[in-house]
Order: sequence, then structure tokens, then C-alpha cells
Amino acid sequence: DGKQRGGSASAMPSKLAFALGGESRLKDWHIDSGSEWHITYDASELKNVRAVKTEELFNVIGYDGSRHQPTHVGSCTLKSNVIEGLEIDLLNVYVVPKATVKLISAGILDDRGAKVVLGDGKALVQHQGRTILQGEKVGNLYAIRYNAAGRSVSDSRSCAATGSVDSAAALWHRRLGHLGFGSLERMCRENMVTGMELDRGSLAAASSRICEPCIYAKQSRGPFPATGHKAVKPLGLVHMDVCGPMPETSLGGSRYVTTVLDDCTGLSAVAFTETKDAIGKKVRAIFEALENIAGRRVKEVRTDRGREFVNQAMGDYFSNKGIIHGTTVGYTPEQNGAAERLNRTLLEKTRAMLVESELPQQLWAEALATANYLRNISPVAGAKVTPHEAFMGTKPDISHLRVFGCAAYAHVPKEKRNKLEPVSRKGIFVRYEHGGHYRILFDDGSITKHSAVRFDETAIGNSRM
Repeated sequence: DGKQRGGSASAMPSKLAFALGGESRLKDWHIDSGSEWHITYDASELKNVRAVKTEELFNVIGYDGSRHQPTHVGSCTLKSNVIEGLEIDLLNVYVVPKATVKLISAGILDDRGAKVVLGDGKALVQHQGRTILQGEKVGNLYAIRYNAAGRSVSDSRSCAATGSVDSAAALWHRRLGHLGFGSLERMCRENMVTGMELDRGSLAAASSRICEPCIYAKQSRGPFPATGHKAVKPLGLVHMDVCGPMPETSLGGSRYVTTVLDDCTGLSAVAFTETKDAIGKKVRAIFEALENIAGRRVKEVRTDRGREFVNQAMGDYFSNKGIIHGTTVGYTPEQNGAAERLNRTLLEKTRAMLVESELPQQLWAEALATANYLRNISPVAGAKVTPHEAFMGTKPDISHLRVFGCAAYAHVPKEKRNKLEPVSRKGIFVRYEHGGHYRILFDDGSITKHSAVRFDETAIGNSRM
């Protein structure tokens, strides 16, 4: 998260810093509104440490005029002294062995979307309306009264527990859109997927922890009533429903999501539209894709009596395709309980992922598409295999899964950069694509597809700074 500095030794950037000189070293981290870099004297508390490259060098100037340069750079995980269990990753922390104080650059925090508020002898670091760090004024600095952690530790807020016995189970819980631990255990016990290895001890330990995104995203409700006998073959019966308008317009301009559920296999599909009038075209595209995969035609469709389904164009389409269209009685959505269950599951996953990632609600479509993708490769009630296997005939390999909203470094092809530009671009992982691709959100608001991506699943939410 730091700024790259370069140039010859004579033109090397300098910083007049109180970080040098003095009789003793200060143990606490300090917020500094004047520092251009995160600086420490202690490399032992950093992770992913590497030597500083020549083009990154800069001078730090002490009170006595002496100049010193950083030797190494890495990242440091700090515990919030405001929110229990929250951790914050500082990236590009430079090691200056002659420094006597550890500095957090307020300017870099600002670049990463945080706000530093000074007043009443305190410095408050705020992110998305929440205070995540607090410093007390000491001279011209603001000391954070806690010890830095040199590694990721248990984070009850996000279920992350790197380095603990339940780290693997907690990580897969998050990768799978905050899948319940009972379903996670079943996936392992019944070998429903490939690419995931967990032991029961890890599952038991992880399931005993509180996952705050799950608490915020899910609530206990009575089950939806059954909707009759299940179809015996794929596409024998398809349930459809529409959610919307959503509170926010998605980045792609959508306000509605249409959900499609195959009654036999449990496979689901989603489509996003700006208006209800555009739903018919999306439904036809979904049906065509499913029919091509299954080698079968849709025989019956069940919906409510909304005008997006009950209209001349849809009626003609169903009639021409020989599809039976059944509708529920007005104001009784429970008659299409399968569709209601699907909507609840997808929205719960969507909320949990948005809560943990702290991404804006405008990304609801990306989160919901990810939720649907994850649901299809997860266990569903009453089925011996995942919806993916039931419909596609193959067991899903989930080794490619990563935590929604984590930091992602996408490779930049040499055709799109010069010889001195970085070979990777940092963004945020927001969606899966067919063929092993990922969609990455960048700071300019663009979302593009990439295949060569490296992920930092410890950097999520506030810790992406």
C-alpha cells in the first residue's frame, strides 16, 4: 500500500523524520500525519519480508542530519485496540534499522480508504464509519497502546484463525460463502467434492467459534413447506422467482435478480436485470444453456403470478416450447417453497460475504452470483450429491476457491505494460467465471476477468489497507 520511490542516489527522495536519533526505541506503534511510509526498526514482527529493491530506496533523515535507508520491506498484522478480534494488515512496512520509533503513515491509510481524525488528544482511524484504531497523543505522535502481531491470529469476527487448529475449517467455511459447519462436515465425510482436505478435529474446533458475519447475515426461521413430489429427471420441473428491486443498483446497472431452480437436481441459476421487462430474455437464455447441458427440454415451470412471468411474450414462449406453466395462488409464495428456500439461501450467503468483505452494497450482484456458484457445489438437504454433480454428472473440484472480497493480484500481460511497470495489479476478488477465471475489482471501479491471479486471503475488509 506504499508509494514506489525511485531515482539515483543524488535525487533519492528524503524524509525529515524524528524516526532517527534519540536515546531509546519506542515500543508502541505511532500514527504520524507527516510520514510518507510505514516504518519499523524490527523486522522480526513482519511477515512476507524481502529485501528492498534499488528502485524503492529512499532516505530517512534524523535530527542530527544523518541519512539512512530501508533494508527490507514486509507486512505487519496489528490488533485493533477498539474492536475485539479485528486485525489490520499494514502492507509495505519498511525496515529502517536505525529508526527509534515505529510509524504508521496517516497518508497511506487515507490512500487505502481509511480516515484519520485528530482531536482531543487522540487519533481515530475510521473505515466505512467504524473506528478501528485509536492513538493517544504523545508529543507530535499518536501512540497505539498494544503490541503488534507478527502473524495472523484468531479473528472471531471473520472466523479466520490462521495458525490455530481450526484454521483450515474456518478458511473453507469462508471460501464456501459461510457454509454451515454441519454441511462442511458432510462434504468431507461423504467425499462430495475433491480438492479439500479437513480433519474432524479442525471442524469441531472451528464450529465452536462465533462467526460474526453469519450472525449478521442469517436468522432462524421456520422451514418452507414442501411443494409436492420431486421431479424424477432433470428439467422435468423448474421453479422461478424474482427478487427486487434491490436497495442499491449494482455496478452493472441491475436492480432485480431472477432465480431458476431445477427441481430434480437442485441446480440453480441466476440472472440480473435492470427492469422486470428484461427478465423474459434472460430466462430464455438460461433455459437454452441448461437444455444444452442436460440434453433434455424443460417440461414444466412453476412461478408466482407476477407480470414478469404471466404476460403474452412469456406465454407464447412457453406455448411454442411445449412447456407447462403452473402458477401459485395469489399472495401465497409458500406454494413455491423451493424457490423461496433458494432465495433465502442465496441472500444469506450474499449478506455474509458482503459483511465480512466490507464491500459496498452495489456489489450485491457479484456477491449473489458467487453465492449461487458456491451453493451448486455444496450439499443441499435431501440429496446425496451436490447439485453440480447431480446435473453435470461429475464431482466438483473446489481447490480453486478463494475467500470473496480478499486481496487479489492479477498478472498484467507484457503487451499491456512497459518494461518498468509492475507485472501485477492489485484488486479485490468478487466473482468466479467459467474456465477457471476470476473477476477482479480494481480501484478505478472496473471489473475484469483474469486467470493468472495470486490471492491474499488474510487481507479482507479493513485489513486490505
